[in-house]
Amino acid sequence: MNPHKFNIVFLFFCLMLIAVCTASILIGTGLSVPDSIRSIGKSLFTINMFSEASSLSERAGDIMNTRLARIVLAMIGGAGLAVSGAILQSLLRNSLADPYFIGVSAGASFGSALMFFLPIVGITFVFQGVSVLAAFLGALGAVFAALVLARSRHRLESTHLILAGIAISTFLTAMVSGLMILRPNQYQLIVFWTLGSFADATWEKVLWTLGPVSAGIVLALVFARDLNLMLLGEEKAQSLGLPVEKRKKMLLAVSALMAASVVASAGIIVFAGLIIPHIARLLIGSDNRKVIPLSAVLGAVFLLAADTLARNLFAPDQIPISIITALAGAPFFIFLLVRKKNDRTRKDHL
Repeated sequence: MNPHKFNIVFLFFCLMLIAVCTASILIGTGLSVPDSIRSIGKSLFTINMFSEASSLSERAGDIMNTRLARIVLAMIGGAGLAVSGAILQSLLRNSLADPYFIGVSAGASFGSALMFFLPIVGITFVFQGVSVLAAFLGALGAVFAALVLARSRHRLESTHLILAGIAISTFLTAMVSGLMILRPNQYQLIVFWTLGSFADATWEKVLWTLGPVSAGIVLALVFARDLNLMLLGEEKAQSLGLPVEKRKKMLLAVSALMAASVVASAGIIVFAGLIIPHIARLLIGSDNRKVIPLSAVLGAVFLLAADTLARNLFAPDQIPISIITALAGAPFFIFLLVRKKNDRTRKDHL
């Protein structure tokens, strides 16, 4: 692909992200655009740079502490899930791979849910860090279990891995529900962990999610060439000097860490890691050196737009974000299945 064309596409979606971010800030504030801008400025700069009424000052604190934190977390979460999905699809050479379908999201959710039985639950910042670690360990455990179940005669079939991941996801999601029933006062979190929400976004969650996601995106870019080689097949990549098993384990861990940090902060969000990398490939080709950065931006746009809809569609009530992402992702998933079936039929006729 022409590098100038990639730059244009990337810049276009960066501008779209700014537009969606602006709309998300302004929609539902009950303030005019100038007042919203002044209130955000008041929030960002603690000194009194603007002269507004006390009611506006209260709105400023609300925007800074809730709205902006939620917007930033949604963007980080979208970027993390999209890049995590791009890594998995390249590693497994399967268009249906994503953090949810191989058990990463459910494992992370189960690990985080266990943290509500610890005494540190009241210490917000510490609890969020421990929750991310527990989510990561849960995600790795789920991936390891799926790998064990899917491996046959020292060979890993990606289709078997996805089927094993779906089975493990179902089991662990049921376990999360069971754990929450043991904590009646946390019962509302069943919806949070199974359908996802950014409603409880805080700056602590932003900080604990930003680190793993940023590190994961950087590592994915560093090893983008290796991901390109993996697309050729493991035997071909091995013949070209790539340590396939070592690289696969490392990149699986990177993918799991990104998805786990998002799940620890926002619960399970479906389809974001599945559809976004495909859209990126349709736009700029299969080179992961371009797919990964574009997936990060597209993921941020997609999840922020979905969260804005979840927050405002039935205002003042809010709906879980996975309802929005599933409505967008399920038809795309069906499209992928049909296309894969047609490709297989075409090959059989040749």
